[in-house]
Amino acid sequence: MRAALASRHMGQVIRAYREHPDHGRHPIAQEEIAGCAAKTQGQISRIESGPPMTDLGRLAFWAQLLAIPENRLWFTVSDNSTGPPPEPQPQAEPSWPPHAGRPRRTESQLAESSLVAERAAALGVDLWELHDVLEAGGLSPSSLRLAEDATARLDLVYAELPPALLLPELRRHLNCVVDWLRQPQPVVVRRKLCALAGRLAGLRAWLFFDMAEHEAADAWYRAALQAATEADDADLCAWLFGAQSLIPAYRHDHRQAAQLVEAAQAESRGASNTVRAWIDALEARALAGLDDQRGFAAADQRATRRLHRTTSDERRHGMDFADDVLDLNYYEGVGHLYLREPEAAEEHLQALLDGLADNRVKARAILLLGLAVASAQRCQVDEAVGRATHALQLATDQPIMPILQQAADVRQALGHFAADPVAEPLDQQIAEFAAALGRTSPKALP
Repeated sequence: MRAALASRHMGQVIRAYREHPDHGRHPIAQEEIAGCAAKTQGQISRIESGPPMTDLGRLAFWAQLLAIPENRLWFTVSDNSTGPPPEPQPQAEPSWPPHAGRPRRTESQLAESSLVAERAAALGVDLWELHDVLEAGGLSPSSLRLAEDATARLDLVYAELPPALLLPELRRHLNCVVDWLRQPQPVVVRRKLCALAGRLAGLRAWLFFDMAEHEAADAWYRAALQAATEADDADLCAWLFGAQSLIPAYRHDHRQAAQLVEAAQAESRGASNTVRAWIDALEARALAGLDDQRGFAAADQRATRRLHRTTSDERRHGMDFADDVLDLNYYEGVGHLYLREPEAAEEHLQALLDGLADNRVKARAILLLGLAVASAQRCQVDEAVGRATHALQLATDQPIMPILQQAADVRQALGHFAADPVAEPLDQQIAEFAAALGRTSPKALP
């Protein structure tokens, strides 16, 4: 164990920990470590045999999971530390690992997501119902405002949450709004409730799309559009058509995607500049998929002209912002990939990735996979495989269908390099990610 610590290789430390004689006659299996760390056996194997990890967050995670005393570490995790990291100190009588000690199953890897979920639910159904009871007169204006704030918050944190945390909150919020809609309401209030129902149903449709349940996603989009039409909400209608266009877009049915974007354009005539710029960007991507370079350029220019009039106050899920201005780099980058212009695609995708928060793991994975496709188009096989493998590992705890689909796009872009042995790790990672995605199906969730 002292030799493993002195190597400054956490993988070797994990292996030494598993095989330590104090655990009894049978070593701890990689599968048991994987279960405690919310990872797969294959990931543990690669950590043990691969290059040393250098990310401080990952190192600190393993140190906490294995309960390694701080004086044994070769890195410093405290924020106020100064000077070089201490060397591991050998001891005559090892006190770690503890006799028969096994890593305890921890929630630390989900702690940040759980806190995000708590913030999303802070203005949730319980608080609305309390307001209703205290008002003792049906739906109160304050409850309606809380419902609108909570729905906007759910929209905002959607990108940070895995399906298992998001789906229950969407159900609870939507059920409460449906209960209000069953009651007689003034026309103005009913329209506001229909807008809430449409937005929540749209998020639920997007969630089913992420979980590869396309039929359910389409059904929820239709219901959401019905509510949005009754609410007479142009922004919501346009956003829903645009979001629905992603389903055929990821299947590379760009003609159907373009038809849905056309419907979004018709609805967006009374919408905000933010939504209209986003729809223009979706149109540009769809036209690029149809190999219409002129159409792509024209739609992209329309979107760009609107950018200075966009604002994050009008943000909806699927939109990225930089300095309060809508960021279209993703759609421009993917458009250039469709047109087989990898250098231009890399410029846009890398620009968005550089400014993206670390907790946006799903978005980071999708961007990395786009960069992997660009590498494959430039016949840089090692770089393509490395980027794609890293993307899938990054999002293992939050698997969604678009990530799996883009990983398949990387394999297709590799073409005749697909049989190259260097691509084998990617094939294994894709299989593991597909299995993880299967475990997030609606039937598998509470």
